Amino acid sequence: MMMNKTSQNSADYDDLREICQIKCLHTTYEFHHWLIEKSYLIVRPEQKSEVIENELGNEK
Repeated sequence: MMMNKTSQNSADYDDLREICQIKCLHTTYEFHHWLIEKSYLIVRPEQKSEVIENELGNEK
């Protein structure tokens, strides 16, 4: 991936971020796996119904 070829806080990195915002070059799947390779943790937010149940004390 191109992200591996640039360092953060560089002009190239900022240019690449702009490309990512306007016209993605990679799929979400590829991006998520890139994040995982970089030791990021991807957490799925709770569903709204789960939040309401937890607030009411009806945890599953």
